[in-house]
Amino acid sequence: MASITDQIAGVSAASEQQAIAIQEISSNMEQVAVTAKHNAETAADNAQVAEHLEKLTA
Repeated sequence: MASITDQIAGVSAASEQQAIAIQEISSNMEQVAVTAKHNAETAADNAQVAEHLEKLTA
């Protein structure tokens, strides 16, 4: 049976791994938000270009 010290060390290691995973998730979510914002801006630009082209062909 593992000693209390071994159990505490295991919990500590697992907590560190969880903290690293949470940091990675946070970073990835931030990148998703930046990409989504960029996509929205590009879509708005494309809509303006399409509207301009429609006026030119009318």
